[in-house]
Amino acid sequence: MPATTAVTVITGASNGIGRAIAEAVLAQGRAVVNLDYVLPTWSHPLLTSYQGDLTDEASTRERA
Repeated sequence: MPATTAVTVITGASNGIGRAIAEAVLAQGRAVVNLDYVLPTWSHPLLTSYQGDLTDEASTRERA
């Protein structure tokens, strides 16, 4: 990914509404960083996913 690529962080982008938002952002050529309870079953060259829980401080710090 070029250094000038815009990055959007989306929680819950593995499925549902979060996935729809991520796909719309990716369609604009922007990179997406996803943090979700489950890893996505779909992929995209500009999608980076991490499994974690934002309500768990230790889990969030591990991924920061």
